Amino acid sequence: MKNIFGLFLLLLLSLGHGSFAQTYKCGWYGKKTIEERNKIFPFDKAVKISLISFHGRMHGIVNEEDNKNSNVSIKILKTQGILLDTVDWSYKIVEEILLDKKSINALSNILINYTLKKIPRGNFPVEIANCYTPRNAILFFDEKNEVLCYYEMCFECGGTVMKPDPAGLDKYSDIRECQERLNVLKDFFRKRGIKYGVDY
Repeated sequence: MKNIFGLFLLLLLSLGHGSFAQTYKCGWYGKKTIEERNKIFPFDKAVKISLISFHGRMHGIVNEEDNKNSNVSIKILKTQGILLDTVDWSYKIVEEILLDKKSINALSNILINYTLKKIPRGNFPVEIANCYTPRNAILFFDEKNEVLCYYEMCFECGGTVMKPDPAGLDKYSDIRECQERLNVLKDFFRKRGIKYGVDY
């Protein structure tokens, strides 16, 4: 009888431990100050940061003449080349908002302090986007006015990509409990005047 009770207790504890291990809490759990956030890539290297909406990409770095051949009803403001280790394309930009210092501080707060309460060890479950048709991005520029990092997002399906991301700012965005951060970002875009892609 004691053995049966012991096995039952062990099973109960293991089930409880397993469910606890799969429970994540995501929110305003980060406590980094503005000064601390400014030392984290890409905020430590960026000279300017802009929000964009875009209507697709073009392979390779292109010039303004390529826009004249674009048969779309959406007006393309300009193209912006992205040339990184594994990336070589140009965004066809529809809207662009350059962020002021106050907005940059608000952005770093979202990307750094809206995070998991407890960082998971090993593998963790992720939500896979059904589609990925990004229309919005955050561009981080260096002193040569070249993009040193981009954070691309599809507000419709919830998919995101950040490259490069040495600090892991986008590492946990695919955990279901952390996808609310994308809604916070959407509101951030909307309040600063970006419309295309934000409301699909």
